[in-house]
Amino acid sequence: MPIKRDILGKDLEVALQVYDSTNKKGEPIYFSKLVNILDGRISRNRISQALDRLFDQGILTAEFKKINKKWARVYTVSGEAEGLLEDIYKKVIKT
Repeated sequence: MPIKRDILGKDLEVALQVYDSTNKKGEPIYFSKLVNILDGRISRNRISQALDRLFDQGILTAEFKKINKKWARVYTVSGEAEGLLEDIYKKVIKT
């Protein structure tokens, strides 16, 4: 997902990555997968802080699911925030 990173805050970049994985690609996204995707751009600690803020703001939700025989907290975009992230995604993603 090529994002114009210079105009996005870290929280928004994390939110857009969750949106891209879940809404566009239909793949579940969990913390370690998010860290691997954003490796070199955002630190593990900063991703964790961003997720906390995004939960507090009601932009993301999560539930536990079994993936590859292990339980993981899978993140999704809340229904109220889908329109917002979709508009931002269209404006900043190179297509």
